Amino acid sequence: MVNGYESITGQINAELQKPSTDFSFYQNLYAANNGRKELNTHINTKVSEKWDTGFYLHGNLRDGHHDKNDDNFLDMPLGKQINVMNRWQYTNPEKGIVSFINFRYMEDENQSGQIHLDHNGDDGGDHGGGEDLQQLWESEIQTQRIDVAAKLGWVNPEIPYQSIGVQTAFGRHDQDSFFGLNMYDIIHTSFYGNAIYNSIISDSRHKIKTGVSFTYDEYDE
Repeated sequence: MVNGYESITGQINAELQKPSTDFSFYQNLYAANNGRKELNTHINTKVSEKWDTGFYLHGNLRDGHHDKNDDNFLDMPLGKQINVMNRWQYTNPEKGIVSFINFRYMEDENQSGQIHLDHNGDDGGDHGGGEDLQQLWESEIQTQRIDVAAKLGWVNPEIPYQSIGVQTAFGRHDQDSFFGLNMYDIIHTSFYGNAIYNSIISDSRHKIKTGVSFTYDEYDE
């Protein structure tokens, strides 16, 4: 229960790349016949003896209209996304301190529903010619998200079993969407923070571990 009441169902530790150990430059390109194109880029550099920073970029685009079962609905949503993150790492082995600070911005757009003529009257070889656009069922989700997170870990150089970990995370999720005639817009602001203390009592056979956490969520729907 050190990580709070939500941890009782289990947690998945998905760790991000560290600027100090990741490749100085990494490039990945991907394309599929379903219309999806993807770009992933990592750029890492050492700023000083104790500071490293990394810049991470992800972008994807799916612009292919697929309707293999001829039901006049898109088999998969059309979409595009840009995801940018800047990560800083501070390492001080003499004092036993390791810290990470992350800044992330994401913009995502998805469209699905029936296929119809565009504004130029071209249906791209698919269906929808001559249909009344007012009778079509469509949906669209537009999302903008900002995240700021920080982690601080301290290990006592004189007592290796004694450590303190602190992590905080702030997020703002802004979504505008509609599903057919139903609209759903939401702004979700959240904050999470926790602190964990580890130590031993007398020797390593007796351990103490405790923590405190705080969670805040605000919804404007």
